[in-house]
Amino acid sequence: MTAITPKPLISDEMLAKWASPDFAAQCGNFDPETLSLLGTALPEISAELLKYRMRDAAREEQSRRSRAKHVEDVLRRANQIIRSRQPVRDDTLISACSDILRHSKNPGDRTAATEILISMREVAA
Repeated sequence: MTAITPKPLISDEMLAKWASPDFAAQCGNFDPETLSLLGTALPEISAELLKYRMRDAAREEQSRRSRAKHVEDVLRRANQIIRSRQPVRDDTLISACSDILRHSKNPGDRTAATEILISMREVAA
């Protein structure tokens, strides 16, 4: 802990002990000292758990947005490739079609990608 961060009321050792309770504790049998400590510590434990859950939820939302942006960028680039009037390398075109088939929910884009791949197979045969 730094000078700015206060020492937690409940030590890691105590948390580890409570995380693996013995049979008596699993049945709710605590001595008066432990009951008092639990009553005092429960708000701090709950607040800390909520803080971590909220942080994780925010990280998950940011990750979801980042993934969605990445997929959007991949689809934009793939659509540019399959609609290009310039010559495109076969492997680039196959990759673009695969990206569309993997990520796009647009039936027109998916049909175009499928038709391109079928045409490429027919030409190669």
